[in-house]
Amino acid sequence: MIILTMLVLGIILGFVGAGGAGVIIAVLTVFNVPIHYAIGTSLLV
Repeated sequence: MIILTMLVLGIILGFVGAGGAGVIIAVLTVFNVPIHYAIGTSLLV
């Protein structure tokens, strides 16, 4: 349920104007990447 919520929020935030970082975090979280790595990766991209 948490992953689904992250995915939905990530897609919404990514398209609203968070620079796509929310989408990247959501996708990486779905693939079992730890959230700290996902946030770091999204900030570097």
